[in-house]
Amino acid sequence: MDKNIISMFKSNGLEEYIVIFKENKLESFEYLKRLTDADLEKLGIDNIAHRKILLSIFSKRKKQLINKKILIAVITAITLAIISITAYAVYSKNKAEREFRELDEEISRRLRAPLYTPSR
Repeated sequence: MDKNIISMFKSNGLEEYIVIFKENKLESFEYLKRLTDADLEKLGIDNIAHRKILLSIFSKRKKQLINKKILIAVITAITLAIISITAYAVYSKNKAEREFRELDEEISRRLRAPLYTPSR
């Protein structure tokens, strides 16, 4: 069983139920977050207060995991946006430098040409 789950039971004074969860192979939060009050009662947890505490703990943990996933998604989106902006800035700078060089070359070429060409 995951140490965080064991800690969760112990910190709420419900360590007596650890054995029940282990015996029923409910050792991952993936299983715990789906349990209902009826499931807990079938597992032999007769004390309604303890069932409510467990359901509350599982619900809070589920929300924490969802918030963590949302945070990771937001950080990923921001990182991708920064990368895109940086890439565009570098591309734009390179494009501007290239256009400036071309313009400079064109001006230099025109300045080397005679300003007045007499018509014949």
